[in-house]
Amino acid sequence: MTSSVSDKGLTPLHVIASGALANSLEVVTLGHVLDRIKVEQEARPELKTAVAAIRAIKDKGGIGEFYKGFRWNTLSCGLKGSMRWSINHYSDSIAKKISPESLEKQHPKIFAAEVGMLTSTFETFLFHCPVERLKTVEMTQAGKLDLKQRIHKEGFKFFVQGWDKVLLQKNISWVSFLVSYQFFLDRAKENKFDDNLFQKFSIGAGAGAVQALIAAPLDLIKTQYQKDRPFQQGLSHLVRNIGQTYGYKTFYNNLLIKMIRTSWASAVVIVVLDQCDVLPSNMKMQGHTNEGHKTSNTGIN
Repeated sequence: MTSSVSDKGLTPLHVIASGALANSLEVVTLGHVLDRIKVEQEARPELKTAVAAIRAIKDKGGIGEFYKGFRWNTLSCGLKGSMRWSINHYSDSIAKKISPESLEKQHPKIFAAEVGMLTSTFETFLFHCPVERLKTVEMTQAGKLDLKQRIHKEGFKFFVQGWDKVLLQKNISWVSFLVSYQFFLDRAKENKFDDNLFQKFSIGAGAGAVQALIAAPLDLIKTQYQKDRPFQQGLSHLVRNIGQTYGYKTFYNNLLIKMIRTSWASAVVIVVLDQCDVLPSNMKMQGHTNEGHKTSNTGIN
């Protein structure tokens, strides 16, 4: 079911460029503005609705405030889209070595989730945590981020703040996306999948919506530990503090924005990667069956 990119005709450059294009396209079109609203609500739990968050952002600095953190967000998405595919092949080989041979054939979803968790772990430590930290701080602090001053003041710790929460959020998001994606794809194929753009977009959007629903509380937790003035106590203290101060429903306050944002990202990325024929073999749509272009398991987030 899986194979090496180099053995099957896809060059590493093709994989890297396609992933970077897909993720960059979604963030520069609509993704960043939705991210800005989402992060504002996660950083300020007192903002109960997306409308309240939009007004708060606009009051800070007008329309331009919605594009605060754009450079780091674009960089994060571009790196995520490009590097994940290369990292994934390494994770795939590790998973095959440590898992029974029957796992991939008999339980492909479990095997794919295993590869996804390995990929997410490498991705978090290699680049995702530092870039997410830069993006979140710039979005949540007053004024422009003075990176040199912050590094001088906090040292290396600045970049790894909240790394464990980022890792938890990434792993759960990835697995929930992959399993739900496979579910929607299987249902589509059972119902005579037409291989048209709308169905591909719908499968990606549906999987993204499920992912957002499951990961919503973790997004808020991650932001609280990565924002400009991060929460300094343990996870249980944070959960209790938010629940007692704002109510436990706060963990799902911005669910609508999260679902729209993740659905948009997943749909755009799935469609672009499908058109570039870079989707892994177990995620491929019906229109691309060329054996020369099969890649290893991976996921989108």
